[in-house]
Amino acid sequence: MISLFSALFLLFAEPLPAFDRELWTAFPNMNSVTALAEGSQYIYVGTEGGIRRYDVYGERWHRPLTVLDGLPDNRIRDLAYDAGTGELWIDTPSGAARWLTRLESVSYFGDDPPPRRPPAPIPPVYLPFGYFLEGGWIRGPRRSYPITATLMDTWHTLWIGTGGLGIGKANMTDRQLEFHAFGPLDENVTAMARDGDSIWFGGRGVYGAREQGITRYHLTSQQWEYFEPEHIMGLDEARITAILPDSATVWFGAWNGLVRYVRHSGQWLTYRMPNRRGVTALARAGTRVWIGTQAGLAVFDTRADTIRWVGDSERFGIQAMAAGAGYIWAGTRLGLFRCPVDDVNWTPVRSPDGLTSGPINGLATCGNHVWATIESPAALIHLAAPDSAWQRFALAEIHGDRHVSIAADTSHVWLASDLGAFRFDISTKLWKRYTQSSGLIDERAQAVLLQDDYVWFGTENGVSRYDWSQDFFR
Repeated sequence: MISLFSALFLLFAEPLPAFDRELWTAFPNMNSVTALAEGSQYIYVGTEGGIRRYDVYGERWHRPLTVLDGLPDNRIRDLAYDAGTGELWIDTPSGAARWLTRLESVSYFGDDPPPRRPPAPIPPVYLPFGYFLEGGWIRGPRRSYPITATLMDTWHTLWIGTGGLGIGKANMTDRQLEFHAFGPLDENVTAMARDGDSIWFGGRGVYGAREQGITRYHLTSQQWEYFEPEHIMGLDEARITAILPDSATVWFGAWNGLVRYVRHSGQWLTYRMPNRRGVTALARAGTRVWIGTQAGLAVFDTRADTIRWVGDSERFGIQAMAAGAGYIWAGTRLGLFRCPVDDVNWTPVRSPDGLTSGPINGLATCGNHVWATIESPAALIHLAAPDSAWQRFALAEIHGDRHVSIAADTSHVWLASDLGAFRFDISTKLWKRYTQSSGLIDERAQAVLLQDDYVWFGTENGVSRYDWSQDFFR
């Protein structure tokens, strides 16, 4: 019996995650706070998307804890810290567990939960402009948020959990309350784009829920900024499928049209496209923004501020688009097409072996290089120069995918697909697959983005960031 118990303890008490925590970071939406607990080093913030950790000594937020770390569920119901053992007790709808702080691992064994600290009364504090406290609510300029948890820590810092506004933090020296948000508004991330020192995220609601809005993450400050249709005039659509920043504007392909964010004025504009549902891709060339949809191709003229439809394009169904050196490329159900950047005439791209004549469900460019994915036989194909021959690199795992997101540089090609993420090494011609055991927050990857030493993957349950340069360095 002793040996059996010992074996079970080794198997379940301290499970070590397969992924490398130094290389992968998860970004689910963690703005609905459910519980608070104070540990010896961290303030733990339980949310609907996992556990946030604030280092009171370093005065900064550390990488959050999610199911990737062994939590039974990302939906946290309650937290309690045991000062005697240094363990954090965690209650979720899928069961209880303990976070062993010294071992950085989860245990499913343990006694009853330690005593919970009662909620702290809220002393007078100064809220950001437009917000005020009223009973158990924080009233804002456009909506109100319930107060879900409170904690006064050992350092006389007040923590206020909210249902949607994130976690409030106020030092009792100056009593200034500030809110700390985390993660994209919509966890079902379907589009991403780099924009200088920030990244834009767009998505769709899950399980029939309404989309919340568009998110911008500021890389240097690590601050999250949200744009919600119900609060912003001109932003009428938040089901985002494509994002295209340029010097003056950020363009968003939406389910029912084109959304435009004007930088200098902060103005939002929505252009409806009746009966042409499903924008799938965007590409910019000069004064034209090409709009790919499920029902054909449209073009937005920035000088005339109008959208017109490309004749006879209805039967093609645009799957992906990309702007390259000299051409705009479009992947369709009927093959690959291209148009000179200074023209409006599209022609089919022919290859002797017919690689470019079937359905194209993914597309990216890097200088003169064109990368695309074909549905059957499933593969990544490559054109190194305008007059060169197409190369094919088989990848059976993407067979049947409705859409494959591709990002490429001079050394690697990254793919986001229904069966995880993939990296293609251009020099060795070898594939590597990334799944949840690797560090993806969800294996249904829908978007991929390169950001210097990082690659971001948008999934149905948030965003994962992978530090590929450190992985290669090791």
